Order: sequence, then C-alpha cells, then structure tokens
Amino acid sequence: MAIEDLPGTAAKAGLGPTVLIVDDEPAVRRLLALTLTDAGYEVVETNRGEKALELIAHGSFDLVLLDNRMPGLSGVEVLERLRADPHTRTLPVILVTGADELAERVRGLDAGATDYVIKPFEADELVARVHTQLRGQHAWRDVVKARFDERATVAEAISRAAAKETVEDMAASICDELTMLDRVHGVALVWFANDPRQ
Repeated sequence: MAIEDLPGTAAKAGLGPTVLIVDDEPAVRRLLALTLTDAGYEVVETNRGEKALELIAHGSFDLVLLDNRMPGLSGVEVLERLRADPHTRTLPVILVTGADELAERVRGLDAGATDYVIKPFEADELVARVHTQLRGQHAWRDVVKARFDERATVAEAISRAAAKETVEDMAASICDELTMLDRVHGVALVWFANDPRQ
C-alpha cells in the first residue's frame, strides 16, 4: 500500500515491515514503492525531507529509503537529524544516490546511513539490501530483549532470596536461585564481616 504525504499513516495493517520512501522524483519513488510492495513490504511515500521527519516522528517505520538529493533538506541532512534523535538513532536508513555521487555516498555513510543503493538500481539488489538491514535490526532487538529479560530474571531471583532471615541463608538462596538460570555456571558471594557499610 503506497500512501503519499499523509501523517500518521505508517501504522501496521497486518502486512510486512513498513518502509518509508523519500524521493522527490515521482517515477523513481513509484518504482521503489512497486518493487518493495511486490516483495511484501508496506510502503509510505513522501517527496520531501521535512515531511519524512514529520512522518517518522508520528509513525512507526522499520526502515527508511532516502534519496540523497532533494529540494529543501537533503538526504544527508535528514539523516543527521535522525541520528541526533535518540528515538531514531538506530533506525535503518538506506541512502539512494546516483552512480556519480561517490563523495555523497561516503558523506552519507559517515552521517550514519546503514547502506546505500545506486540509481538506476536492480530490483533484486534493492530488496536484498532492505531485507539484510531489517534482518540485522531484528537480530539486534532480539539480543537486547534477551539481555533485558536475563537481568529482570536475576533481579527477581535476588529479590526472592533477600527475604531470608540470616545472611548465610540469604547467600545460599541467592546462589541457588542464580545457578538455576541459563548461562550461569557458578556463583560466589563475598561478605566482609567488618565492613562499616553493613
């Protein structure tokens, strides 16, 4: 589904991941949209960098396909603003450039682009690059979630153990709780009996 310049239209509609396409050339934008739609992605389109920032602020996108040269804010300027915002710092952004724009590709990568595509592009390559970026993003989210879940489990285990009456019972309970967790192979607690902070 291609939607043009409508705020708040990036909500999922049960389709694949949502890609924001930002390109001021209608024919290129349409070709990008058709290619990604055929590959199972939901797309939202805009022709201006300023509008892209507004859509991103109010929507939920999995990836941005960003033309480098546009009137108003350039692709690199949009990218710099995205990377300056903690909410969009890790949003995958693929920069779309012309074949003769090597310096612009380097500048874009330095500004935080996760990849680039050269116009004219091959449909299979575009889809592969989008898929690769999304796969990497999802893998990273899985790692972060696993670490968060692990820390929450450790905190719960320590909380249960803290209810014991004696220090020795509490230490034994903490060790028992923690050694039952995945990836924990051993636990040692050190207690300094003369520590004035006790």
